[in-house]
Amino acid sequence: MNDPKTKLNRLKELKVKIGCTEATLDTYRDSHPFLYQTNFYYLERLNQELQDIENSYREMRNGNKRKFSRIAIQRAVHIDFSKKKYHGVLENISLSGLFINGSFEQAKGDICKIAIRTANGYSDSAIRSVGVITRKTDSGIGVEFIAMKTASYKALKSDISTHSTNPLILKDEIARRDFFCFSDNLVCNRIFISKRNKLRKILDLF
Repeated sequence: MNDPKTKLNRLKELKVKIGCTEATLDTYRDSHPFLYQTNFYYLERLNQELQDIENSYREMRNGNKRKFSRIAIQRAVHIDFSKKKYHGVLENISLSGLFINGSFEQAKGDICKIAIRTANGYSDSAIRSVGVITRKTDSGIGVEFIAMKTASYKALKSDISTHSTNPLILKDEIARRDFFCFSDNLVCNRIFISKRNKLRKILDLF
């Protein structure tokens, strides 16, 4: 029962059964002691299953808030907001985004171009992406990837795979197709798929 919809349907079903069983208990309390005891234990099992599924459903929802696991990597990062440019230090990165330490006079929702320095500097092998600020703290900004060229996505996967402490989970995350769309040398966040042509032009000039 790993599907959220299945869990939710089972929760609704259990609540109906619990309500009916509680009503039956009141009927059997004085007139049928054996049936009362039997239904009492049945009710306990229903309530335990309800609690277990509620906890599992809550953990599933909380886990989905973070789309991919983060990998701690320290690299220099160049961030270009057109009017302002910054240099920061990468704190962690995932397939969906990164957190950059530094001081930024920007706001949540601002769009930027990102280049992550490699051993060869900011060469053609550097990971380059268009991103959007989704979180801002006193120590830096969280940026979600919007789009990147296929070569950058391959470099991102390779870099994360090299530093991952849990390769099996990472393998499952890479296999997922619910965050990015893959088309014509472009890897694009599904939310921004309608702007893929404009994003492609931005990356061509980057």
